[in-house]
Amino acid sequence: MTPFKTLLATAAALAVMSSMPLSAVAQEATPWPEAMMKAADTNKDGMVTRQEFLDHMGKMWDAKHTQMMKTDTTMKSGMMDSKQFTSFARAMFVDPGKIGG
Repeated sequence: MTPFKTLLATAAALAVMSSMPLSAVAQEATPWPEAMMKAADTNKDGMVTRQEFLDHMGKMWDAKHTQMMKTDTTMKSGMMDSKQFTSFARAMFVDPGKIGG
């Protein structure tokens, strides 16, 4: 996946997340921003670069897409339709531990 497509996927995921009630995000045991920061900071310097972020988002996409392909016979390789992407985005922001580590 190109960095531009990853960035678009991220923007779409954030749009979905912004429509979710805050109570759904607040019920998490580990807040997703901290979990995402820890996972994305590959050199563990306490900062996330643009490239680290894009690499992490690509890994999250790959992991969830692989998982979804096992049960969703309508999913095409390397693609998600609107319904599939909504499921991906909700899983990513409600329980980030389910995707990408």
